[in-house]
Amino acid sequence: MRTPLRHKLMVINAALVVGLAVVGAVLFWGIRNLRDDVTSAASEYAELRLIEEAMFHTSLATTNLDAESLDLPGARRHVERALQKLQSFSSYQDTEEAATAEHQEQELAEQVRAAGTLTSLLDWISEASAESAAIDEAGGEALATAALMALSRLAVQTDIAAVNASTAELTVTTLIFVGALAGL
Repeated sequence: MRTPLRHKLMVINAALVVGLAVVGAVLFWGIRNLRDDVTSAASEYAELRLIEEAMFHTSLATTNLDAESLDLPGARRHVERALQKLQSFSSYQDTEEAATAEHQEQELAEQVRAAGTLTSLLDWISEASAESAAIDEAGGEALATAALMALSRLAVQTDIAAVNASTAELTVTTLIFVGALAGL
């Protein structure tokens, strides 16, 4: 017995509707993932900007601690600004949703180390300012270098997260696949 043309057309149309629904669902999923990836990458880059500003101020403080151009008040201002940037970074962490718990813990540990070295440097500057006798510039420069290294490790940790967050290539591949499927 032959199937009437009307039934064949209904089956073909139903298959087209199901196919379009699948393509739409995959496209929606891909766009949602792309949005999440972009949001996460933007968040990590904003954090990286704060860390770089803290590094900039720490570098200026290091310059102010140079034996030839010792400027303790200038160094203090720059270390305080670096600590402010690090505090902004810390408060930014509280608003971050997309990062993994492991990533958050690693960034927090590096942020605590960086804040500790900057606080030690600030304490050294306070002690050096209080003493009118000879100042051990090497101690201040060593603390400033340690602070820069801690900030660098924090920047690397944040940069790694930014790279991981920018996995939009997978999403783009999905979108290309969906486009090709829709074309077929």
